[in-house]
Amino acid sequence: MTTLYEEGAVTAVMFSPDGKLRLIALPDGNVRMRDTASGDEIALLKGDGKVVYFAAFSPDGARLATVAANISASPDTTVRVWDVSGGREIAVQKTSHGVYSAAFSPDGARIVTAIPDGTARIWEVDSGRELAVLEGHEREVVDAAFSPDGKRLATASKDKTARLWDAGSGREVFVLDHSDAVNSVAFSTDGMRLVTGSNDDKARIFDAASGGEIAVLQHPDDVLDANFSGDGARIVTASYDRNARLWELGSGEEIAVLTGHGAPIHSAAFSPDGERVFTAAQDGTVRIWTKLAPASLPDGIAGLWYQNFTSPEPMPEEVVKFSCVKTPGVVHADGLIVIFDGTASELPEPVQHMRCTSELSCKIFGGPPAQGQTAQGTAKLTFTGDAGNMCVEGGECTVLARCPALAWNDEERNSGFAEAWEARVLAPVK
Repeated sequence: MTTLYEEGAVTAVMFSPDGKLRLIALPDGNVRMRDTASGDEIALLKGDGKVVYFAAFSPDGARLATVAANISASPDTTVRVWDVSGGREIAVQKTSHGVYSAAFSPDGARIVTAIPDGTARIWEVDSGRELAVLEGHEREVVDAAFSPDGKRLATASKDKTARLWDAGSGREVFVLDHSDAVNSVAFSTDGMRLVTGSNDDKARIFDAASGGEIAVLQHPDDVLDANFSGDGARIVTASYDRNARLWELGSGEEIAVLTGHGAPIHSAAFSPDGERVFTAAQDGTVRIWTKLAPASLPDGIAGLWYQNFTSPEPMPEEVVKFSCVKTPGVVHADGLIVIFDGTASELPEPVQHMRCTSELSCKIFGGPPAQGQTAQGTAKLTFTGDAGNMCVEGGECTVLARCPALAWNDEERNSGFAEAWEARVLAPVK
């Protein structure tokens, strides 16, 4: 995880389609462009003092749309289109309707705006001419998106529906009912699927051709945003519960929970290559989550280990079993090591974990495996047969030994302890 900070408040964040530029919208009406790798400021796009609360790149990254308003004083809203390379304003649309969000068509020639009056409006970028008004929602339209071929539009509304439209005629194609307000809608890159995020604590996946519901991704709180990966195989969701989640589309299985923000997450999206996830939250931070490439540890290392306090003398068998059951270290072949601790009567809990390279250089983290954590230190491991050594940088070395096959007694098996222990300690970690 990488956390990005700006001076003062940040009202919106967006990354260019190639991930090379980072846009930061500011409450003073300006938009700052930074190089993602270096953090250097590339350009400052100056507005008219209204708060910029939404921004979107065109699919080719050449243009940028910003939405700004002084909401406390007036519903008047300004949508600006900018030339990214020159930092030049090329089109302005002012409206008294207010605007929640804006999205480019795939060719960058049109923009659709989501309007509080229950409509979505399509307009031509170069001329500013309004091309169509999509009418049918009964409450505010809060999000809108073009299909990848530009022929259809999807909208999300507080009227508990998402709707699909013909982008040419403005005709409503079908209605997707929800049980609470819909906050976001997005197409997969092949245009075959739609995903919505709703205040009913669900992200829903629909067939874009028929409107049939394919899957429901259950959350503990409102889903504020949802988007597909570029290959369409995964979905990222942002929730009011301050977490983002990754899902496998085919199975609907939760892949990971991205924990670390201190406030509800209002935006989440994949990088074009699918290797990173960008999240922006009301805590004033943007976080970049990078997929960890699994390591491949040397053969024979994976398994259950314990701390050998009496080395080189052997520990009594009953002490070895106690250590392996209550305070084990589980080494996974992909480089993850999880350290557990427990009492005589309770199941052990993960209290520390490490991420190791193939060369057995490891980063140390507190608590169970999770994505939103900062390394607390580093360590180097060495193994020879059934013996090992872990040396913490700036600290001491610990002697390790491989656990023998555990022999559960009748009481441990009949009480369910053995089964529960194996499920907790030996289960694969996502």
